[in-house]
Amino acid sequence: MRIAAANVEAAAAVLTQTRAPLFPQIGYSGQGLRERFSEDTTAPVPGSFRNPRSELQVLAGASWEIDLWGRRPRQSEAARAQLLATERHGAA
Repeated sequence: MRIAAANVEAAAAVLTQTRAPLFPQIGYSGQGLRERFSEDTTAPVPGSFRNPRSELQVLAGASWEIDLWGRRPRQSEAARAQLLATERHGAA
């Protein structure tokens, strides 16, 4: 029974991995910076320059593969059929 349950879980994982490219992939990153320049330097700091200076940068992006020939849905259907077959075989 444990082997059958493990096989069903493995087939479900394959289905999840197969369906993932059907949805947009989203990514993000962030970076913060705080710096202070010495006021004892020979080079003057411009009047409009804030000291200390803080900077925050956030980047986000999304991508999505356009499937012109329908390969992804067919892969998803095949993985779903494999999952259903595995569930039936495990229940028998």
